[in-house]
Amino acid sequence: MSKNQNFEERLLNSYREALFKFKTENVGPESPWGEFSQILLEAIGKNHELEKLKIELQQEKAKNVEMKTQD
Repeated sequence: MSKNQNFEERLLNSYREALFKFKTENVGPESPWGEFSQILLEAIGKNHELEKLKIELQQEKAKNVEMKTQD
């Protein structure tokens, strides 16, 4: 894992921790922030997975190009 990916992973984990804390502190029928933080957590998770898939796709494309140039 590159330094940049490691930094992004730590940053993402920091966001998650902050949102989990925020969610637990703001629970109740009069507080919409718990729901909002849950939506943000889900969005962060989905975005992170999408970024991983993009990286994998780029790596596969690079492998395919390399294989074609060797032929």
